[in-house]
Amino acid sequence: MDVHRIKELLDVAADCTAAEIEFEENGMKIVVRRNSPPVVVQPQVMLPPYGAVAPPIPVTHPPQPITTPAPAPAPKADADEEKGIIVYAPTPGTYYSAQSPGADPFVSVGDQVEIGDTLCIIEAMKLMNEIECEHAGRVVRIYLDDAEPVEYDQPLFLIDPD
Repeated sequence: MDVHRIKELLDVAADCTAAEIEFEENGMKIVVRRNSPPVVVQPQVMLPPYGAVAPPIPVTHPPQPITTPAPAPAPKADADEEKGIIVYAPTPGTYYSAQSPGADPFVSVGDQVEIGDTLCIIEAMKLMNEIECEHAGRVVRIYLDDAEPVEYDQPLFLIDPD
């Protein structure tokens, strides 16, 4: 079973409301469980016959959950090179400058923007998040190209307030 097939199966599982789904293909079995408690495996202890001296039983601890460190935020752009307000990405994902491929971009360099105007879309986990302007002004710089990956807290736009 290749990685693409596994991703397809995980997408099917994500769209399903079942608590557990099993997939089996070419001798490989995948089980996807939702909100299930962690499984703790304790070793089976064999007791010696009555009267025999038992060796000490090792103390085992339940497995600790695996945690991955959060990615380090992207370095802040140097605001001294150009004056203005930098709009940062509120989430990692994919940056889109327009509503759909081939459509006009939401904003271009030199455009005047108002509070609440949509600046771009960041797609994160198949959710389209519209990034709105929080300051009125003129777009001085756009830091990314369309369909480019973006990290959390990465600069998106430089806006010169009026």
